[in-house]
Order: sequence, then C-alpha cells, then structure tokens
Amino acid sequence: TYYTTGKVERERNYRMGKQDGKELSYDFDGTLRMDHTYKDGKQVGKQFTFMKGTYELHETVYYNENGQKDGDYSSIFIFGLPHVLGHYKNDQKDGRWITIAESGDTLMIETYVNGREEGLHVLFDRKTGTRKREFYMKNDRKDGLYREYDPENGELIYEATYQYGRINGKERRLIVTNRYDYWEISTYINGRQSGPFESRYVKNDRIREVGECRNGRRIGRWKLYDIDGKLEKEWEETK
Repeated sequence: TYYTTGKVERERNYRMGKQDGKELSYDFDGTLRMDHTYKDGKQVGKQFTFMKGTYELHETVYYNENGQKDGDYSSIFIFGLPHVLGHYKNDQKDGRWITIAESGDTLMIETYVNGREEGLHVLFDRKTGTRKREFYMKNDRKDGLYREYDPENGELIYEATYQYGRINGKERRLIVTNRYDYWEISTYINGRQSGPFESRYVKNDRIREVGECRNGRRIGRWKLYDIDGKLEKEWEETK
C-alpha cells in the first residue's frame, strides 16, 4: 500500500494465500516503524515495532516456529533507555519483568510463571524513586507478606499477610494525626475482620485502644487510653 504521495506505507508478502516473509511498515517520512517476519501465516523470529503514544518506543519480541512469543522482550525509549524488559515462554510471560521510567528509575518489578503472577512484586514511587509497595503472588492472587511504604521517607505504613488472595492474620496500619500517630493492629480470618483489635501510640508503644471485632463489626467491651496510659473512656459496643 502507498501514501497519497506515492511513498510506500506497507509491504506484505504472501505464499499460497498465507503471509510468508517480511512485512514492513513505514511512516509518512519513510521511517521504518515495523519489521515483522511471517512463515506459513505465523509470525516467527525477531519482530520489531516502533510504537507511538505517550512515549515513542522501539519494541522487540521473538516468536517461535509455532507463532508464539518465546524469548526476551524489550521496549526501549527512542533515546536509548529501556522501558520494559521481560521474557516470554510459549506465549506466556515468564520470569522477572521490569518497568522503568523515562528518568531511568525502576517503577515496577513483577514475577511470572507460565503467564501467572507468581513470587515477589515491587512498585516504586515515580516521583521519589523509593519503594512504595511490595507483595507476593501465587497463581495471580496475593499470598504472603504485603507491605506499603511512605514514598517521601520510605518508612513502613502498612503490612498484612494474605492467603489465597485474602487477608489472614494480623494487619498493621499507621494512622497519622495532628497529635499522636498510632498503629492499628487488627485480626483477620479469611478476609473478614474478626478477633482482637488494638492500637498503640508510635511515641511510646503504649496501648491507645483495645477491643474485639467480629465479621467487620466491633463487639463487647472497648477501652481508650491517653498517651500516658490513663483510661479515658470505656464502653460497650452493642450494634
């Protein structure tokens, strides 16, 4: 096919009614934007694509003789730095995948096994470059320790343990106030808040509040203490 100016826009080759050989695509100015290879109607070997969007990227992916993505994958900013690096195996993401910002800072690390999210995943803050979130996956579901960090100082602000995609066990959440910051420690069973609850002041680790929850609701006797450990309030949750 051709542009109205007569310049080539796309070239395709066919054999016995199926694509076979090179497929080339060009920009209006003649710049090569795609270089793909076909055999008997299937993509094979190294495939190059020039992608335009928020960023201009050179994408390279490899295909096996069955037309499946198989081998290293990369998308590279036109100024030379990598944007995404990974690997395919039999058309599925496999192993460590890394996403990188245009600044060169790592944005995300993911792990795959046969196309499923598996193992450690880490996300970084685009502005500060610090670790923002880390967690483990098993069969595309969170499984194991999950943590979040303050992107400004890198300090832990949340952690929980997941099992089969649901929080199971203790959850710790940092609550920041204009007086005294404190940690909330909740108990979860199969994704529902059930069991002992307490909060502790960050400054001296003393109890701030204590009680119990069942199926996401507060039940029974609750107590609230000031920073010095003095009982401020005691009440019964009846709802």
